[in-house]
Parts: sequence; C-alpha cells; structure tokens
Amino acid sequence: MLAIVLVGGESSRMKPISNKNFIKFQSKELLQHRLEALQEAGFDRFILVVSDSIKDQVATLVNKLQIPAHIVVQAQKGGMSEAILSIPSELLNEPALVVSANDSVEPFLLQELKIQGGKLDHDALIVGKQMQEYFPGGYLTVNDDQTLANIVEKPEPQNTPSDLVNIVYHMFRKPDQFQDLIKQIKSGIESDDVYERALAELIKSGGQIKVHPYKGQWQAVKYPWHAYDKFKMYVENSQAKIDPSADIHPTAVIEGHVIIEANAKIDANAVIKGPAFIGANTIVGVGSLINQSFIEHDCVIGFNTEVSRSLIQEYSTTHGGFLGDSIIGRNVWLAHGVVTANMRLDKQAIQDRAKLGVMIGDNAVIGIGVTFMPGVKIGAESTIMPHSVIKSDIEPGSTIKSPINYI
Repeated sequence: MLAIVLVGGESSRMKPISNKNFIKFQSKELLQHRLEALQEAGFDRFILVVSDSIKDQVATLVNKLQIPAHIVVQAQKGGMSEAILSIPSELLNEPALVVSANDSVEPFLLQELKIQGGKLDHDALIVGKQMQEYFPGGYLTVNDDQTLANIVEKPEPQNTPSDLVNIVYHMFRKPDQFQDLIKQIKSGIESDDVYERALAELIKSGGQIKVHPYKGQWQAVKYPWHAYDKFKMYVENSQAKIDPSADIHPTAVIEGHVIIEANAKIDANAVIKGPAFIGANTIVGVGSLINQSFIEHDCVIGFNTEVSRSLIQEYSTTHGGFLGDSIIGRNVWLAHGVVTANMRLDKQAIQDRAKLGVMIGDNAVIGIGVTFMPGVKIGAESTIMPHSVIKSDIEPGSTIKSPINYI
C-alpha cells in the first residue's frame, strides 16, 4: 500500500536546531524512524514530498534504506495543499495514506490504518486523537455513524465541539480525485487552509469521511523542546538494555528505564536515572549525573556535569556545569562551568513550559563560565566567549565578546 509522507523542509519554528527530519533519536534520524515504522505496518511504496533544500539528504536516506520511493520536490510554499498538488497525478491512482514526517504514534495505529485501507468503503478516513487537555488544532465533530460532520479550526478552549483533534493520518480511497478538489478550491482563493477546505467540500458534495478515534501516544515536533518529548516517547517504548560492550564502572549507579549502547563508558560514581539514553561511544565522566536525559552517540559528558531533562545530539562535549531542560545540537563544545537557568524567578511559564533552558544550534562553541538565562536560543556556528551572561537570542554565526577585561 502507498504512503505519502509530507517531509517539507526547513522549519523556522525549530531554530536554532537544524532540520527536524534529521534530528537523531536513538541514533536514527527522525525520517528514518518514520519510514521504518510505516514499512513494519505493511506500507511498501512511498511518495516523499520534500523541499528542494533537503532533496539530496532525503535521496541519500532512501538509497540507504533501499525502499521503493518517489521523491517529489514541492513546487511552492503553502502547506499540505501545495504538497499534494506537487505530486504527479499518475502516481495517485491507488488508495494512499497521507502522513506528516514528524508526527509519531504507536505502531498499532499504523497497522489498523493498513487494514482499513485495504477495505475502505468511504471516500476518506481521518484519525481523531482523543485529547484530555486543550490543544490548539482542528477539532472534529462526528455524526452518529462515525463519519465526519465538520472540522472546527482552533476553537476557544471553552468551545471545543468534541475531544477529537485532527492529526495528519488521512487515508484517501481515490487520492487523485482529492487532488482535483484541492485544485478547484485553490484556483478561487488565497488561503493557507486549502487542504482543510477541500475536506469540508468533499463532505458538502456528498462524500463520506470516516473518523477513526485514537487514544494512544502522539508526539509532533514543531518547536525545539518537542524533540525532547519525542525522544522520551521513543525510549519509553523501547526495551531497557545495556550493551555487553559498554564499560560500566562498579561504582556507577543506573536506575530506571535506561538504554546504553555499544562501547559507551560510564565512569566512577556517575549516576544515570531513567528514562535515559546513552549513545554508542559516549563517555559519561566521573561523578556526573544524567537525569532523564538523552545523549546521542560519540559525546563526552565531562567530570561532575549534571544533565537533567535534556537532549544532546552527536559529537557534543561538556566539561562540568549544569544543563537543565535544554536542547543541544550536533558538535557543540561546552567549556568548563557552563550553566543554564531553566526557571524564571517569578515562576512564569517559558514557551508554555514551567522549565526551559537553552537551545543551541550545531557547531557552536561556548566558553568557560558562560551562563544562559531561561529559554534563549543560540544560532548554529556561534562563538560565545568566557563568562558571558546570555539573556537574549543569538543569531547564527555570531561571536559574543567576553565582558571580562583580559590582561
């Protein structure tokens, strides 16, 4: 069965972290996780809609995985409708599942959708995620026969028509006809919700859309801190294990749900509290604390460092200090004594979170004794000189001079 994966391209909301499709989770890029999960559920043909900026990276991954896939470059910006319009119509002549590349669910949902797709007698099927708390998305109203009545986009919290939120798991019996519908609507308006309008028009014209309720886990990646939430979901749904080749000092303490990969080294008196992930070849130094954090492969967590509720991508290094509720990109150098503040003194929320530290882009260099105020973003390739206190965002490629007078 065919799966259409809307990969997209650069996401400004993810800055300063690099393209979210290639963030690593348990040593696999996010897009690889996505494609393998679809394959395991029985989807065996793929259309990947990508931006021109990442088409080569996607092609490299497709070749590595040896999957049958058409890579389609999205011609214009404009969300899901433009992504569907970019696909040659001759590729849309069979039932297909449309999914976002970065929305993760539990495997059973994909298996259910594969089965439903083989016997779909409605024009389309969409998944409604049952939410316990308000979510700023499209809410579904459902008829008695479990068909879709309407989608209410981002209602006020007190006016939600149901507990079902539309997530991008949409099955179409005739996707070429849905593409035609998008074309008709697109020709008459300038709007960023053409795809949703096409769903509504399908209903108005007599079509039927089945709603498939889903109660399981769901995690999208829209902002940098969501990467931590997604990594946590992956780890908690994987078996805890310590690779036999890992070097664990007898005085190290490992508690809870922890994954330690090949040739990692956990030094004397280090403490790791799960859920936690330590990638291959990573070193956790003497007396360090890894608390509910996820450290990718080939990192060094130096002597007496605390890393709490944070995500560190591959080839990054720390040398003592405190990282709390932070997201660190690839090949980042953190010198001795770097500290993150992760809570406001007035206890106000930071990006809707009670605690949020620093977000640092790839290849940044952070000097001795630098302090970050809550929620700041440090652009890729930046250099921050020793003993700086950073309270606002730093653009990529910047050099921040030290406030210290050198002698």
